[in-house]
Parts: sequence; C-alpha cells; structure tokens
Amino acid sequence: MRRLLTSRDSWRAAIAIGIAVILTHFAAPQFPYWITMTTIILMQSNIGASIAKSYHRVLGTIFGLLAGLMLAMLFPHQVLLAYIAFPVLLLLFIYTLVFSYGLSMFFMTALLALLFTYIFPDPWHFMFWRIIDTLLGAAIAILASLLLFPTWARRDFSDSLIDGIKATQQLLQNLIEELLYKEKVSDFIPKVIDIEALLLKRRQYYANLRYEPGALNLDQGAVHAVLIAQERMHSLLLSLRIATRRPIKITAELQIGIERFITVNARLVDDLALAIDRKKAVPDFTESYAALCRLKEIAIQQEDDNVMVLLYRNLSGYNAELKHITQAILQLRRDS
Repeated sequence: MRRLLTSRDSWRAAIAIGIAVILTHFAAPQFPYWITMTTIILMQSNIGASIAKSYHRVLGTIFGLLAGLMLAMLFPHQVLLAYIAFPVLLLLFIYTLVFSYGLSMFFMTALLALLFTYIFPDPWHFMFWRIIDTLLGAAIAILASLLLFPTWARRDFSDSLIDGIKATQQLLQNLIEELLYKEKVSDFIPKVIDIEALLLKRRQYYANLRYEPGALNLDQGAVHAVLIAQERMHSLLLSLRIATRRPIKITAELQIGIERFITVNARLVDDLALAIDRKKAVPDFTESYAALCRLKEIAIQQEDDNVMVLLYRNLSGYNAELKHITQAILQLRRDS
C-alpha cells in the first residue's frame, strides 16, 4: 500500500510539474522558474497539506512583497539599509522556517522585494508577476492534489490512529510480559520514540485535514478527544513502566487476571481498528470491564501492595482512554 501511494505521488507530481512547465512557457517568460518551483514546493502528500501550504505561501508572498516594497519606498537607494536588512531578513527566514512556513515566506519575499528594487527600475512589475506566478503555482498544486490520485489527510489521520493504537497495545503487552514472565523489553525506548513520532505525525495530519473540503462538518471536539486520549495512553504506559520495575508479588490469581485483561484488550483494539476503518461497528467494552473489575477485586485484596494498586490504576486509565477514543470515533461516524 505504501509503495502504491508513493507511485501515485510520483505520477501526480510529474503531471503537475509538466503542466507548470507548459504554463510557464506561455504565461511567465520573464521569470520562467517561479511557477514551476512554486508547484514543486506546494505538492504535498495529501490534499489538506497541499492546500495548507499553498494558503500560507500565498499570504506570506503578498504581505512580504508589501513589506519589502514599503521599506524600499521609505528608504530609497539606501545602501546601508541593504547591508542591515538583507542578513536580518535572511536570518528570520531560516529561523521561522522550522515552525511557520507562512512567516518564513513573508521574510524571504520581503528580502526578494527589497533586492529587486535595486535591480529593476519598476518594482511594481516584479510584485505583480510574483503574485500571479505564486497563485498559478498554488492553483496547479491544489488542483493536482484534488484531481490526480487524491490522498486525503483524514485518511492519513485514520491510518496513523490505527497504527498508534496497535503500537501502544503491543508495548503494553510487552510490559505485562516483563512483569509476569521477567522478559525484559530491550527495545522499550525505541518503541516509545516511535509512538511519540506517530503522535506528532497525527497532530500534523489533523492540522492539514482542517483545510480540506468538508472539514467544517467535522466534529473538532471528537478529533481533539482522540488526540488527547492517545497522548494519555502514552503517558500511562510510561507510568506503567515504572510500576513494572518495582517488586510485586505475582500470585496465580493475579497472573490469570492480568492475562485475561490483556487478551480481551488486544481483541478490543483489533475491533477498534476495524471500526476506525469503517469495516466493523464500534466495539463493546463489556468483557473488558469485567476483566478490569476482577483486577480491582485482586487490588482490593492486596491493598497493602502499592505496586499492585498503581498497576490497577494504570490499566484502568488505559482502558478508560480506549473508551474515550471509541466514543469519539462513534461521534465522528454519526456526523459523517
């Protein structure tokens, strides 16, 4: 599937760039690379990302041009201004590129506008074609994303959510195996880093899907609930890791109870993944709650064991966050 998506991305980009090159030949003979470069930069992996990046680039370009030309008009032919403004604007462009594409484009375009006032006698001509070429490149990128093998950010968000839930469940099982059978989780840190990377990627997908057509009908509260629940599950796993490192008396009854809970939860996560993918109804938590109630009884019997109480609270919290995700997915399915 990933290879197929990569192939689609390649074809989409190739066709879009071809259209940009042809359009450049007829529409922008003075600055032949602007439309093509804009199209290449704004072609992203999904529709939401392409629209979001195009939006920020267009706004950054327009306001950056205005700012650069205003500086040039306020301080005409000031060489000192150039020596001060050029490195400052370049530094701001590099600094903001990490966290704000639109802001970085503002500083870069302001720098170009200021520079071109020293090169061209009519800077308004440069300003006009810079805006037109940026709009044309953005239009090509957005239309190509919408019409040529479209990939939706909401689809990427769902896939990332499924991957995150399964990865979290697998890490939970590894921690329980370490607790019950003393099988050390040697790759715990890499797995935690992978889950954190999925969380960051999911937040980016959410930021992108808000720009897609139909995003206004999306229940933003439900999506936020999913994101928060996933992050809390991740935190609970880290807390559970601390609990499993402490000595605890593993009775036969406790082992059976934990194994039962993990088995039921693994099946629950598989059903939840299918529900997110719209291949199955949202799962029922009856079995999971029953297994959790049994663990609670054991925790009450061993209330003097602080580790057992901590273990139960973490597993209970983990199960509650799964329930929150299920409720949010149900709400999203009703709204769509």
